[in-house]
Amino acid sequence: MKKPKPGSKNGLKIIWSPDALEDIESIGKYLARDSPFYAESTIQKIFETSQPLV
Repeated sequence: MKKPKPGSKNGLKIIWSPDALEDIESIGKYLARDSPFYAESTIQKIFETSQPLV
C-alpha cells in the first residue's frame, strides 16, 4: 500500500477537467455581475466542499 502524500488524507487528489474549470469560471462571472463578493465565496465553497471527497 502506498503512503499518503503530504497534505492529503489518503494520497488521492481531485483533478479538475478543463471543462469543469471553465464551468466554474462561468458561474463566477455570472454571479459577479450582481455580487463580486458572493461570486468569490461561492467559487471558494465549491473547491472547499470537494476536498472531503479525497
